[in-house]
Amino acid sequence: MLRYCLLFSICTCLAMATLAPEQAAAQATAQRGGWLGGRGLGISAAQLVAQEPVQKELGVSSEQAAKLADLPKGEASQRGFRDMSEEERRQAMDTRAKLVAEQDKALAGILDEKQLARLTQIKMQAVGARALLDEDVAKRMKMTPEQTEKLQAGLQEIMQAARGGGGGPAQWRQQALEKVAEILTPEQKADFKALQGTEFDLSKLELGMGGRRQ
Repeated sequence: MLRYCLLFSICTCLAMATLAPEQAAAQATAQRGGWLGGRGLGISAAQLVAQEPVQKELGVSSEQAAKLADLPKGEASQRGFRDMSEEERRQAMDTRAKLVAEQDKALAGILDEKQLARLTQIKMQAVGARALLDEDVAKRMKMTPEQTEKLQAGLQEIMQAARGGGGGPAQWRQQALEKVAEILTPEQKADFKALQGTEFDLSKLELGMGGRRQ
């Protein structure tokens, strides 16, 4: 199931990149819940903070934990992303964007600034190379259109390999990070590492639908 979730994440990123300009603008507006949310980039902040290792890292109190348990939750889809039509995929992205925006708003009222900052770093690590496809992150990293195109092409290659059943989540993530290393300048690499903060042990987390990162 983790394999499916990672493939879903990559497919969603690339689908966003190929939307017509006016559709992309509308999608971006719907997703302005903040970087904490999924924004079509895989696991959301709400999914991360629901897990005990993350709550321990953030120093979540029992009162906060009770509030986090009541965060809005979406309904699990019974259909695979690859089995959806183009319209169904866009609808799925819209639905997710609205959900994570609602979750982000609730999180901002539960966690303090320090906790939110660390949660953002952990999410950046969990999302990995795909974080650079986020408009705000790309701007902060001062990425050029050419770099973004190269990253999209690289993720497309990984997606095609994943569809063919080649490799696994750990290999796909490593391949994506290698693409980043090829594309970013030394200064951008340092900035990207700084955005991720102190390394968090992702192997402790459920980063897919019922599966740990491998």
